[in-house]
Amino acid sequence: SPSTSPGGNAAPKKGGNLRVGLTGGGSSDTLNPFLGGISAIGTARAQQLYQPLVQLANNAQLQYVLAEAIVPNGSTSNWHIKLRKGVTFHNGKPFGANDVIYTLRTILNPKKPLGGALVLSPIDVNGLKKVDDLTVEVPMKTPFGSFPAQLAAFWYFLYIAPDGWTDKDAPNGTGPFKYKSFTPGERSVFVRNTNYWKAGLPHLDAVTIIDFQDPTAVQNA
Repeated sequence: SPSTSPGGNAAPKKGGNLRVGLTGGGSSDTLNPFLGGISAIGTARAQQLYQPLVQLANNAQLQYVLAEAIVPNGSTSNWHIKLRKGVTFHNGKPFGANDVIYTLRTILNPKKPLGGALVLSPIDVNGLKKVDDLTVEVPMKTPFGSFPAQLAAFWYFLYIAPDGWTDKDAPNGTGPFKYKSFTPGERSVFVRNTNYWKAGLPHLDAVTIIDFQDPTAVQNA
């Protein structure tokens, strides 16, 4: 339970390992950020490690995460994504425009389109352009006025991976927790990202997600 400061305001209690039991996992599970939204337990894992440009807040409103603004550049046939400054990946690499372009190109690869490809289909992937380290120009094949809202609605398919990342590499995101261990179908362990861009967060030392076969097994545990 939270401790209480002398002024009466509840202050978060630091430390501890949050253990969460979830169903829906299996031996073929992965920590690949491009496949994070395929299942609820997959999203729970990915959410510790990775982050999208925008997502839906609890009130269903658009909430900026790795992006600070997504605005039309003259018309809704061309957009600028302005990125958050001072964000680093877990391996210390600075986050920036190249990572967003790589992620969008990977998702929209015509030879192997991924889960987010449908919502991103209006993007002219060949025209993606790095304006500067923290700005990406996104041209569209057709006007796309709901672009930011669509990114937010399907955030769980649109986690940003570092430029050049493949599934042969260790998990490497910008999220509040870093990869420690993962046994598909059994459990995954994540530890505090001490260089997280949100000051003072996360409060926990670790998060452990434990796989169970069904809700009854979770309850019994």
